[in-house]
Amino acid sequence: MRVFAKILIGIIALFMIPGFAVSLWPEILKFGAFHMCHILFLSGAAACLLAMPFLRGSHFFRTFEHELTHLVAAKCFFARMESLKVDSSGSGEVRYSRQSNFIIALAPYFLPLFASIFIILSPALHPAIAVYALLPAGFLLMHHLISTFSEAFTGQPDIQQSGRLFSAVFIIFLGLVIYGCIISFAAGDHRDVLNFLKNGPVESWRIVSVYLPLIGKRLYSMVK
Repeated sequence: MRVFAKILIGIIALFMIPGFAVSLWPEILKFGAFHMCHILFLSGAAACLLAMPFLRGSHFFRTFEHELTHLVAAKCFFARMESLKVDSSGSGEVRYSRQSNFIIALAPYFLPLFASIFIILSPALHPAIAVYALLPAGFLLMHHLISTFSEAFTGQPDIQQSGRLFSAVFIIFLGLVIYGCIISFAAGDHRDVLNFLKNGPVESWRIVSVYLPLIGKRLYSMVK
């Protein structure tokens, strides 16, 4: 049953990826207006790129976010934390009271936890300072993106246990969705996030309905 569920989820995620990628592009183009919110978010991302040569030697922050994200995902399945250990060498481990699953295992690769916290909390801040939350959000989102790329190709047990192909599809899909929500919010407001989430499935259906019959005809002509 679990194998069937993973296959079904993988197929749905695979078909959703193009639509959300297409829907993300107009949100990225909004940064060309260079409003204050855009400048702050992009400045944070640029600052991270400049700081990465100095941050590479310290693995504590990256490991702490990684293990904490495992824990947050486990909490969504009503698990209880038993221990969380991270040391300065970059090794870490989190233990919780239930068996892991692929969502818990892969959460650190698609969920930029700290960037998401700043985005979620920003509407609760005073309007005069809320926009400045986009500066650390941009920094942390870029840091998560770089960390994910560096970790994904180093034989991570989380990815190996969940299956490389499934992990790649699942991480790309949910990464597009969550990164897209953060970028859409930074580019505009919550209405842009809702439009992005609405347009993703619509664009996916449009792409599938156009290209799937063409692929089917092509395959039929090859085997005919």
